[in-house]
Amino acid sequence: MGSFVFAWIGDVSLLLTPQDIHDTEIAGVPKSKYYFLLGLSAFLIRHLFIFPVFSKPVSGSSETLFKTKKIYFLPLLLYFILMNVIIAPAVYQNPDKSIATIPVIVYSAILVSMVAFALNRYNAVSAKSFSMVFFGALLFLFSDSLIGINFLALKTPMPYAGFVIFFTYIVSEVLIIFGLLEEYKPVSTSR
Repeated sequence: MGSFVFAWIGDVSLLLTPQDIHDTEIAGVPKSKYYFLLGLSAFLIRHLFIFPVFSKPVSGSSETLFKTKKIYFLPLLLYFILMNVIIAPAVYQNPDKSIATIPVIVYSAILVSMVAFALNRYNAVSAKSFSMVFFGALLFLFSDSLIGINFLALKTPMPYAGFVIFFTYIVSEVLIIFGLLEEYKPVSTSR
């Protein structure tokens, strides 16, 4: 539950973050660049709530991917590096956004780690639960990466980026929720 409260705080904070110098308010509420840091912090805390949930089915196992197949996580490491090569310099060089450079790097590490924890559930839960949670985590990574590229790295936002971000974010949350519910679904016994 805490995960979704912090996700909501993050969403509202991003709504209150200006997209350009003319974007000063929403529904009479003034916007501020500092809401971006609040949103980033809220999403970071959200992911910290998720780690134990993703880890529960594999705790104590010696057969986890973290222990046996570390190579599976190499694409995530490369993605982390690539995203920070694209986003961090753009944030650092922008006087209005430079304050967010370190938080953006830390958040991207947490975000990629969340996907790694979802991947680590492989063979520890049902295939359906694993697939839903893992693809939900990948969509969340895509959605947040698009936020970073669109609002932090690009000078002119991509058309329809807001729709794509919102759509992939909602689908990711639905997949994660239903994937976790699938994991804890009671097993029916037949007579």
